[in-house]
Amino acid sequence: MESERGGDIMINLDFSGLHQRKCKGADAPGTEKSDFELWSPNDDDRYKHHDSKCHMGHQITYVRRK
Repeated sequence: MESERGGDIMINLDFSGLHQRKCKGADAPGTEKSDFELWSPNDDDRYKHHDSKCHMGHQITYVRRK
């Protein structure tokens, strides 16, 4: 009995569309072309009743992705 052999199949998967572009502008947060912003814990709406720029005794600013 002669075995049947099927044709070869090639599958090409392109995953490049699944990745987000790399963020830019970490060295210039808050600018128009930057994907980053300056943020302080006191910027959160939960602390509107406080006039202080401190959070837990510290005044700190972080760079975070928008």
